[in-house]
Amino acid sequence: MNSEKSGNLASADFRARVLKWVLIVTLPITAVAVAAVLFPQQVWNDFLYRFFWGPVVSDSQEHTVSGVPEGYNVVSTISYALLLGIGFLGFYRLARFLRLKVDVQLVLASIPIFLFGGLARALEDAQLYQNGLEYLFISPLIYVLMALLFSATIGVALYSERKQKDRSERAKTRTFLALMLILLGAVMVVSNTGFLIVQANPLVPLSLLAIAIGVYLYAIEHGLGRVPAGLLSVGMFFVSLAAAYAALFQVDAIWRSEFVVRSGSLITPHPDELLIILAIACAATFACFLAGKVAKDWRLALLAAPLNLLMFFSHFLDGAATYRGIDFYGYAEKHVVPVFLINWSGTAATLLLFKFLMVLALIVVLDVLFKEDLAKYPYLGNIAKFGVVFLGLAPGVRDMVRISMGV
Repeated sequence: MNSEKSGNLASADFRARVLKWVLIVTLPITAVAVAAVLFPQQVWNDFLYRFFWGPVVSDSQEHTVSGVPEGYNVVSTISYALLLGIGFLGFYRLARFLRLKVDVQLVLASIPIFLFGGLARALEDAQLYQNGLEYLFISPLIYVLMALLFSATIGVALYSERKQKDRSERAKTRTFLALMLILLGAVMVVSNTGFLIVQANPLVPLSLLAIAIGVYLYAIEHGLGRVPAGLLSVGMFFVSLAAAYAALFQVDAIWRSEFVVRSGSLITPHPDELLIILAIACAATFACFLAGKVAKDWRLALLAAPLNLLMFFSHFLDGAATYRGIDFYGYAEKHVVPVFLINWSGTAATLLLFKFLMVLALIVVLDVLFKEDLAKYPYLGNIAKFGVVFLGLAPGVRDMVRISMGV
């Protein structure tokens, strides 16, 4: 009787928390939507479109539309930073309530999803998506899409791990397989209903799904938890599918000619940049690793900690890709702070130093200055680092792949 009562209380508490966050998210959106309807000129035209939606439309067309340039502005940068902070705070609260371990294992298992985000964005640069789908793969909507994929995978994994804890391993696995089949169905619908310029052979996603399921089963059999195993499997399915489309771009004449017509620019691939950019990022990360390993001071040794090295690598990759793209191939930066630094220094190589100092400052704050305070909040520091890795790795991969594809 007592256990049943406590279970009911826990369920009621969970519903109350969900309702609270639903209201936090939906009420401001509803208020803005109503204001846009009541005052379209002031709210939509002069604010929302000018600072938020207009840049997305211009980005999809790769030129200024209705007088609004593509890229970020001061208003959108500050707004997205605040929303991102709120989002990660919400993720921390939810992870703590669900007793979700946001450890190195989970972050590493999430890397394929990060890579998919970058590859999918590069495919938008290559004009793969059409009929409105392209907007989902331009920031900030692509971050929402990745968050939904990430959350759905964790939700299904936790359900099979906890709600089905008394069921057989086969039953738990079937729950995850149901998610994979739903994702495969979504891919098939998108690729066969005119949302993509070209269609890959249906055997490609089917084969990649089979491989991803095999990875999931292998990971579970060798002791990996269902949450990281699920993230790894889902991420591998999508990133390998995106990589297949990136390879298809190199040989599909129809897609390439359509890109030239839509973008008005020629295709100038630089496949060697994959190695060059990776080499720069790896060399800089290795230098941090060596500095941490030879250091006698425990604070300097933090440079070689796994999550810290991953933060360094992801942002060195982003910085290296931006440097090569701008200084050697005429690409342009769209973020406010990097634009200022590049204009001030005259070279995008400055971003490598900026990225190093930014990550170093975060390590000092999380692992030195507030180390004891953060001990009271399990995984809060890891979640902050998780976000930093994502914010560096996804755009870094996008820029690197875009340069290599020549789009």
